[in-house]
Amino acid sequence: MPSSLVPPEIELSAGVVQLAAKLGVTGFLPKVLEMTQSVFPDARLEVEVEEDPEIADEVCLAIVVRNTFDDAHELVQVSSHWHRRLYDCCPPHLASALRLNTDWRP
Repeated sequence: MPSSLVPPEIELSAGVVQLAAKLGVTGFLPKVLEMTQSVFPDARLEVEVEEDPEIADEVCLAIVVRNTFDDAHELVQVSSHWHRRLYDCCPPHLASALRLNTDWRP
């Protein structure tokens, strides 16, 4: 389900849209995705519903970054930068609803 609130190349499923509304982050998601694209300019982005297998009823939105980093240290630095910038896009009390998943494989 495409949403006009997010960059056109990122499609949001109905489940993602519903969870974003439930978690109160619908209005912040476009800014978070734009920031993510600026931090990971060459990566393909997706948004998925992610459930914590260890905590019942714990669910969040995972910003999945399919990247091309060859160096794990560089990936850690860029990921840390994303986490710092997240608070520029989303209030701290809602930031826990969003998680970065870098999908990195050496």
